[in-house]
Amino acid sequence: MDASALIRFIEGRSDADEIRSIQQWLEDPAHAQELSTLLARHWAETASDAGTTVSPADRERLWNSLRSRIDIPSLTQESVKPLTSPVRRSIFPVWLRAVTAAAAIIGIVFVLSIYSDIRRPDQTLQAITEATITDITPPDQARATLTLADGRRIYLDSSASGILLSDASLAVTRNDAGAIVYDAAEEASISFHTLSLPRGSRPMRLVLADGTAVWLNAASSITYPTGFRSPERVVSMTGEAYFEVAHDPAHPFIVEQGDLRVRVLGTHFNIRAYGDAPRRQVTLLEGAVRIQRGGAQETLRPGQQAELTDARLTVQSADTEAVMAWKNGQFIYDGVDLKTIMQDISRYYDVDVRFRDEIPYRFVARISRDVPVSAFLEKLSLTGLVTFNIQDGNIQISKP
Repeated sequence: MDASALIRFIEGRSDADEIRSIQQWLEDPAHAQELSTLLARHWAETASDAGTTVSPADRERLWNSLRSRIDIPSLTQESVKPLTSPVRRSIFPVWLRAVTAAAAIIGIVFVLSIYSDIRRPDQTLQAITEATITDITPPDQARATLTLADGRRIYLDSSASGILLSDASLAVTRNDAGAIVYDAAEEASISFHTLSLPRGSRPMRLVLADGTAVWLNAASSITYPTGFRSPERVVSMTGEAYFEVAHDPAHPFIVEQGDLRVRVLGTHFNIRAYGDAPRRQVTLLEGAVRIQRGGAQETLRPGQQAELTDARLTVQSADTEAVMAWKNGQFIYDGVDLKTIMQDISRYYDVDVRFRDEIPYRFVARISRDVPVSAFLEKLSLTGLVTFNIQDGNIQISKP
């Protein structure tokens, strides 16, 4: 077997013909020794990139867990080195997924290849905790509050459609697709509305009076004018939102979030700026945006992400698939700390999370947002690095 072909397969870069060829090769147990040699060589070449080690006790426990699930005698603990590239495919034989996963755990990141099509609901709860569990289902609809300029509130869910507000110059409707749509006459008086989504809501789409489309995530809000007449189209938001801005060079579109200003003409971008997170992120998918914060300023190109912390503003390449996962009905993480992951879980499932112990590991995961929370936590618990106790609508997290 060509080593480069095997690595392409592990990293999810093979074409269809190569996948079929390698799958056939892997199904033959006689190739276990060759697989061991190829992987050990690759991990040895990339070990210096891992950057973090696991304690000897954790290493021993992880290795014993691995050996209990696979039967490749030629593999030894010493031969397994860190793997830095994520595994993307769920088509691997079970033992190969276990090998690549264990190799990554022993380094820094647990490579978690989890898809809804390999989940077994009848085993979900048993793998998480021995305590009594009341499972938490995903939200079944989008829920929101529309606050009008005079303070009145309209409570919305996915079942409500039709006219929400109407007068001679302004109509606000909920269409059959569930989007809130504004239609303002040119002479309409301008006021400001706020659309807020609570925790435990699916994303909701909003179409502003200029045709700009906004997708709002759970635990987020946006304040906007009912029409646009000023030289600039200005909205403000909290939480997370994705924008597809209607092109209008004469009237730049501005998104404000605290001291952050994102200026665009017509583009697609995502802003993540939750108050409980240590950093804010602006990710550009299409077009161009200019990021301003105090005296600092950066212009993004498609595929780039600006990250803002208390100390600085930096620009880096973005994993746009992971950034947009929330809008596309998935959780996708590529080397993300558990605290950040559980913040997303808390917002989406409307559940409180408590850490009893510090969990220093990072995880790579992919799973549908349509599964109960136990299905997600089960996959994380299989690493042997963390345990979860779901009880009375809360999640408690601790070391094994």
